[in-house]
Amino acid sequence: MLSGDFAEKSETLIVFMFAGLTLGAFVTHVLSRLKIGLPYTVVVFFLGCMLSLVIDSDVDLGHVEESIRSWKKIDPELLLYLFLPALLFGEAMSLKWYHVKAVFSQALILAGPGVLIGAYLMALILYFCFPLNWPWYLCMVFGSIVAATDPVAVVALLKNAGASPKLTILIIGESLMNDGTAMVLFTLYYNLMKGDKYDAGEVIEFFLAEVLGAPLLGIAFGLLSVYWLSLANNPLNSEDMTIQIGITVCCAYLTFFVAQYECEVSGVLACVSAGIMFAWMSPPLILEHETMHSVWGFIEWVGNTIIFLLAGVIIGGSKEEAHISSMDWLYCLLLYIALMIVRCLDIAVIFPFLSRVGLRCDEKDAKFMAWAGLRGALAVALSLIIYADYEELGISQGDADKVFFYVGGIAALTLLVNATTAQALLSYLGLLKEDNNAHALSTQNNLRNRIRTNLLDDVMNLDVDKYSANFKIDSSSIIQYNSLLSNFDQDTRQDSVAIKEGLTEMLRGEELGDGDDVYNVEMLAYYRTMFLESIRVKYWKFIADSKLPREAPVTQTLLYSIDSASRRVRTQGRRDWFFLVKEMELSPWLLNIIERAGSIFPEWAGWLKDVLTMRNLYFKVYVLLCFIDAHEYAEKKFTEMMRTTSEECWDGSSIHIILEQKKVLSDSKESVECAKEMLMSLDTDVVSGIIVQQSSRILLARQTAYVRELVHEGLMKPKDADKFFDTIAADSSKLDKAQLNLFKDHVKLSTEKRQSLCMNPISASASKTSLDSENVENDSL
Repeated sequence: MLSGDFAEKSETLIVFMFAGLTLGAFVTHVLSRLKIGLPYTVVVFFLGCMLSLVIDSDVDLGHVEESIRSWKKIDPELLLYLFLPALLFGEAMSLKWYHVKAVFSQALILAGPGVLIGAYLMALILYFCFPLNWPWYLCMVFGSIVAATDPVAVVALLKNAGASPKLTILIIGESLMNDGTAMVLFTLYYNLMKGDKYDAGEVIEFFLAEVLGAPLLGIAFGLLSVYWLSLANNPLNSEDMTIQIGITVCCAYLTFFVAQYECEVSGVLACVSAGIMFAWMSPPLILEHETMHSVWGFIEWVGNTIIFLLAGVIIGGSKEEAHISSMDWLYCLLLYIALMIVRCLDIAVIFPFLSRVGLRCDEKDAKFMAWAGLRGALAVALSLIIYADYEELGISQGDADKVFFYVGGIAALTLLVNATTAQALLSYLGLLKEDNNAHALSTQNNLRNRIRTNLLDDVMNLDVDKYSANFKIDSSSIIQYNSLLSNFDQDTRQDSVAIKEGLTEMLRGEELGDGDDVYNVEMLAYYRTMFLESIRVKYWKFIADSKLPREAPVTQTLLYSIDSASRRVRTQGRRDWFFLVKEMELSPWLLNIIERAGSIFPEWAGWLKDVLTMRNLYFKVYVLLCFIDAHEYAEKKFTEMMRTTSEECWDGSSIHIILEQKKVLSDSKESVECAKEMLMSLDTDVVSGIIVQQSSRILLARQTAYVRELVHEGLMKPKDADKFFDTIAADSSKLDKAQLNLFKDHVKLSTEKRQSLCMNPISASASKTSLDSENVENDSL
């Protein structure tokens, strides 16, 4: 894996790495303070080019220069193994599973036919329109390299630009999946350049092994790692967070290595698939999301810094060494333009399919997707492989240098041009979400008022009066340094004008009728979103307090209900309740299978049906209890906000604002009433037992919080706190056993009832008649 000079100078290798990270930290610091719109990777890339020019001059940089020259000879496959798994896995793991399901079909179209069309069109343009005299296989290798969009660069772009969640998840999903397809296409033509021979059947077999085998391997690694994660999610154990971070990092690198090196399938697809398994199953299991996000953000930052800095160092070499002429700069620009045209044609060809499946793109979405296809780390890393293996591939060093130069130049241009103009394009297309709309400003104004009230109370509680006798101190001298307190009246007047103008404009917008009331769709969607996010926060609080078990399906279901409702805030209220009602139903096909098995194994099938029925009952109770508590909490918070809002409206518009807010509240109250009625119809012993279990776990969670607070205040030593934590862990284990025994007792009781009914047909018939009557009443309700 290590080439000559790279291995010989191993003691100086860390110099370039940490000097590069120091430079990257400085660039990040400057960009964050000056609020410059330049992408970080572009700045690092050009700094690498400048650093290379310094090295080629007469300036002696000592060990730094020696280290850089060693890194320029690094094996590019080692570079892939070092940084690519972290970049891919980190982005895949941060996705939301509900969104992944929604855009999967569209991302599959973009990553399959989309990548193939783009790669072949670029190869044709390069082969017939540029006087480079490259062989067809090399043109296809180049086409497959530039067909891969970079997920990390795309994520940074969309976050800064303010794209809608639908557009964001679609473009990120495409970037992750088309990296795998492009890598498979690259591997195929790379092998052909090396002299490997494939017939039609072998090509099909190769693609099936890569496209199917790699994801299956990644799914297996992901599921095993998530299972391990579930065994290391004890909030009382401070080492468990470290274990969880270690599991995710090891899963990323081992999945990529085993797939790429041992199984010889796509490491990219395997790594992305493993990351998606984490996105699906791990969120409730992770103890500290902020810590996990920070660690993976740093890992991705390191990978991008080293890859783009190294690419700049290599490309910025002298023209004689890199065989780059002035015409190559023109060709690079023309290839970038050609790539943009091909991307537009690609999107246009598959648009009829994108507009009919998944989240259904419109023309504006398609236009932005064509512009947002950035190239980054993967493209640069693959071009480095061609740059290093030119002799084995049977091409000249000049052609290898040109491949690397063109790819690096195209990546830099997409980041410099496309990324910096994306926000303007979103605004032009009307896809940019404005934060200064009327209802947002109104809410912010109310929240500012509440914060100001709390701050004024804090000023009175600062306890500075005890110094007033000897020193000149008054509240005005303190308030003058807080703009919220000192400029409150001026800011409120400015916002009032903006809100009034915004309301006038919004009332002309789309409306939704409901009986005698007419609602503004945008305002209704805004308040529904706010209400749902308040419920989501409460669900996470239930998880932290152990009211919701981290590893149970009910936890994922409740969180998915918010995602489902958030997608339809403009058209449908109570969506989270309708989603949960559907999820609480036992699967008909599963019951049918058990019924069929009952003719062969009656006792076994009956017992299995009892277990599934009781599990479903427990599932219902957990869902209903948490749904009711979360909605009542959100209603209370929302009512407080609504009361403030009604006091600060103008010129008759207050009734219109209150209508949207009241609609959100009435939908919630209606759903809560349905949930309470359903809860009252369930087995009282089961409901009582689960309430006792939940309340006991909440008490243990609060006991844990009290002990930690005493440690933070210095009133308790960590060694003494560990004794309390051991006791809490023992009580928690006792609760787990009690819950398991309770479930077994309920299953046993259900089985005994079923067997007694089977032995007494008359009672069974009467019970069936009563049950049918109850079902009719429920259907009527």
